[in-house]
Amino acid sequence: AFAGQDDPSASPERMRAWQRETDAAFRLTVLPGGHFFLNDHLPAVAGAVHDRLRELTAV
Repeated sequence: AFAGQDDPSASPERMRAWQRETDAAFRLTVLPGGHFFLNDHLPAVAGAVHDRLRELTAV
């Protein structure tokens, strides 16, 4: 999961609660910014997703 550090709607604490919804491994990446933090951090988010997919599909 990804969260903006200063997002009042989906704070890191609220996003961390998603961990209870899965039995699988859970990661929360907190980046600077508010609700639209993603717009300023697309390369970082894409890189994190890419790296995680490589971990999960490594043979």
